[in-house]
Amino acid sequence: MRLKQEIQLTIPDQNFLDWLPKGTFTPDPELLKMSEILDSIPQALNLVAADLLKETDANPNSKIGRPGITAEQVLRTAILKQKKGYSYRELVKRIDDSIDYRRFTRFGFVPIPHFSALEKLIIRIRPETYDQIDDMVKKLAQTTEGADGKPVEDGKSLRLDCCVVETDIVYPIDARLLNDSVRVLTRILTFCRNDMGIKDFNFANRTRRAKKRAYQIVLQKGPGAVKKRRKLYRSLLQVTQEVINMAEEVFPRIREAWEADPDNYDLEGAVSGLEHFIPLARQAVNQCQRRVLNGEKVPAEEKIVSIFEEHTDIICRGKSGSPTEFGHKILFATGRSGMITHHNIFRGNPGDNTMLLKVLDEHIGLFGQAPEELAGDRRFFSALNEKAASEKGVKFVSIPKPGKLSAARKAWQKSRWFKELQRFRAGIEGNISNLLRNFGLKRCL
Repeated sequence: MRLKQEIQLTIPDQNFLDWLPKGTFTPDPELLKMSEILDSIPQALNLVAADLLKETDANPNSKIGRPGITAEQVLRTAILKQKKGYSYRELVKRIDDSIDYRRFTRFGFVPIPHFSALEKLIIRIRPETYDQIDDMVKKLAQTTEGADGKPVEDGKSLRLDCCVVETDIVYPIDARLLNDSVRVLTRILTFCRNDMGIKDFNFANRTRRAKKRAYQIVLQKGPGAVKKRRKLYRSLLQVTQEVINMAEEVFPRIREAWEADPDNYDLEGAVSGLEHFIPLARQAVNQCQRRVLNGEKVPAEEKIVSIFEEHTDIICRGKSGSPTEFGHKILFATGRSGMITHHNIFRGNPGDNTMLLKVLDEHIGLFGQAPEELAGDRRFFSALNEKAASEKGVKFVSIPKPGKLSAARKAWQKSRWFKELQRFRAGIEGNISNLLRNFGLKRCL
C-alpha cells in the first residue's frame, strides 16, 4: 500500500517547530517557496504515484500491508537530491540531520528510509513525468504574480542558446574502444564458463594482451611513431577479432540454454550482453581498419566513440577552447524571469538556425501568443527565420547576421533596441552556466 501523501500527521509533525526555542531555527526561504509551488500542483502526485505502482500490485487501493514511502515524499526527495547534488548515501544523512530537509521532504520525525530504498523509488519516475510536472510549473508561472504585481513569466520576451552536455566517457581513441570490447566480451565469456558451466567452445583470455597493445599505441612517440602504431593496431585488431569470434561461437549455445530455462536471469543477462556488445565490437573493428589502416575519413554519423554510451554524438561547434565535444546538444529558451520555458535534446549536430521556428511554435502553444521580443546569437540567423518570426507576430527580432554586413544591416544592428535585446540575450549564458556548474549538466552520468 502506497499513499500519494501523508494525510494524518502525528502530533509532533503537526507542531513541527513549536518545540524549538524561538530564534534557534530559521527556515530556508528557497525551500519554503519550492514547497509552496509543489503544494500548488497536487495533480503532480497522481503522475508520480502511477510511476511508483508496480506491475505486481494487483490492487493498489488495498489497505493491507505496511504504508510505504508516499509519492509526495519520493518526489520531494528527488527534487532535493538534484537541487543539492547529493549522492543517495549523502542525501539520507543530510535529511536525517536537517530539520529543514525533513520539513521539505515531509518525513517529519519518522525514521528516514535506507538510501537504496529511496534510489529504487526515485529512478522509477519517468522522464515524461518530469516533463509534465515542468509544464504544470510553467502554467503556474503565468497565473502567479511576482513582487511587481505582474505574472512571474508572461512570455513576452524570448531568448535562446545551445550548449553541449558531455556523456560520461573518456576521450575516445580506437585503441581504447578495441580494448574495452575485448575486456567486456571476455568478462561475459568467463562468466558463462565458470558460473554457467558452458565450456564447449574455444576460449582464451586475451585481456592482458589487448591492454598491453593499447598502452603501447598510446605511448608511441617520435618520428617513427606512426609506422609502429599501425603495426601495433594490426596486432590489437587481430586480438579483438579473435574474441569476437569466440563470442559469436558461444552465443547460440547460451541462447539455447536460456530458452530452455527462461527464468534464469544470469543466462538472460549473458544473452542480452552479447547481443548488445558484439555488434558494437564489430563496428569498432571496422572503424579502426578504415581510419588507421586504410586512411579513410569516416563520417561522424558512422563513428562510435564508446561501447558503453554508444548514443554519444560527435559535435563540432567551431569553438577554440573545445573544438570537438562528445555528448548531446541541448537547446534552452528563457524569458525575462530566467525561467526555462523550453528545452530540447537533439541527436547529431543540427544547425541552431533549424531550431528557431519549432521553439516559436511551442512558445505560442504554451503562452497563447508569440513573444514580442526574440533574441539569439548569430548561429540562429537566417533570412527565413527573421521573416517567419515576423509573420508569427514577433515585433522585435534581434539575431546578428554573420559575415560581411551591408550599410543598412550595420545600422539595423547598431540600433538601440537591437543592442538592448542582445544584452538581454547574454543573460541566458548565466542560466546555462548555473545548470552546468550547480545541477550536474556539464557531464551526464
